[in-house]
Amino acid sequence: MSMPQRILVIDDESTVIFTLTQVLSANGFEVVSATDADQAMAILANTACDLVLCDLVMPTIDGVRVIQRLGRDYPAVPVIAMTGGGSAMPPALSLPLAEASGARASLVKPFTQAELLTAIREVLTGSGR
Repeated sequence: MSMPQRILVIDDESTVIFTLTQVLSANGFEVVSATDADQAMAILANTACDLVLCDLVMPTIDGVRVIQRLGRDYPAVPVIAMTGGGSAMPPALSLPLAEASGARASLVKPFTQAELLTAIREVLTGSGR
């Protein structure tokens, strides 16, 4: 049996991390999580991950910058951007920016479990873009 694929979830909201961890674990993925960019980079330095789910609106360093750093330091690890928007950065602005920065796919919160799993499968199998 092959090893489960490991997904790093980066989000400053613990409820989002909790929910995503439950859904992903129930679907056979191993999940590690970080609440900010520094924590995420520390995890990636020591832990092989197959995919990163990254929130775009976070304090300190925004998700677009995180995606740029991931692309520079870990180019083989695909990233899916997530955003609930917020007035500062509506999805219509943030998602194209995230994809231009290297995100392979994007999800607008709240998204369904099916949307999440489809995006992950497409990115991991390379059947997306």
